[in-house]
Amino acid sequence: MSPSGYKTRYEKLQVLLADGGTAEVSVNQYRLRGLPGHDVDEAASKAFFNSLSKHHVDMELRVDPGARSFRILQRNRDSSFAVKEQTVTGPEKVGSDFLKQLSAMARYVFVGKGAPEHCQLVLQLVDHWDLAPDGLQKYADKALGLDCNGFVGNYLWHVNRQLSWTNLGIAKHQEGPDVSIDGYFDHRKAIRRWDELNPARSYIMGKVDPRGHVIPGGSVKNAGHIVITQPGRFRPASRGRGPAVWAVESTASHDPGLWESWYSVVSVNGSGIFTMNRESMTDHKIVDFKIASV
Repeated sequence: MSPSGYKTRYEKLQVLLADGGTAEVSVNQYRLRGLPGHDVDEAASKAFFNSLSKHHVDMELRVDPGARSFRILQRNRDSSFAVKEQTVTGPEKVGSDFLKQLSAMARYVFVGKGAPEHCQLVLQLVDHWDLAPDGLQKYADKALGLDCNGFVGNYLWHVNRQLSWTNLGIAKHQEGPDVSIDGYFDHRKAIRRWDELNPARSYIMGKVDPRGHVIPGGSVKNAGHIVITQPGRFRPASRGRGPAVWAVESTASHDPGLWESWYSVVSVNGSGIFTMNRESMTDHKIVDFKIASV
């Protein structure tokens, strides 16, 4: 699956409703703790976890991981839990620690770092517990979303590394959605010239500081940025415009935040720092990046 395809998964989440129907919900807002207009919705998060503590998982949950559909069955008559993955080949057991994982998944969803499957689980429970009186889409727009490495990190972990949605990728040295942005570049060789870029491949681009170091991010004060490019989508240079790649990202510089657009080259210095024009953005249009192959 390409980065654009993964973006579409967030935009077209199929959520099983309490009445047995299905709703399509988009999780496409930029979310970053402390950033005005994009801050974490602490009230919504608190209401969700209060309900989880009170009710536990008292329903059947359905997840569509993009390739096959299955259901997670909960609560036996003796109040224990049976967790099974219903696949195309029949039931398969999921780890017994899933319920603990569910709480962690939900916490990451509310801070902009959930995978599509984690967002599905939260939205199903939100509907079941009547926490979205104005509808799931308005709830998702207000309370859920993604920060930049929430999107890129989940793609690298779950798609590029082909690891299950039940593996969050948040342990030390794991390349998931909570890695500092510079951490994604630790084991990758950055390109130094534009002609080193292979248009058929995907690349990550990390915003750099004035010294040319990738900004780790993690706070509004120390905000960095990371995007990933769509393989096979390349625009050659033309009169007045440099060559460009198609970038997929979650950003505060566009509404909705989950977006894809052309990034064209303005200049490249001798240290391999690429000044790029983010052509569709409302602000922070000209940004310096380091680029490395996925």
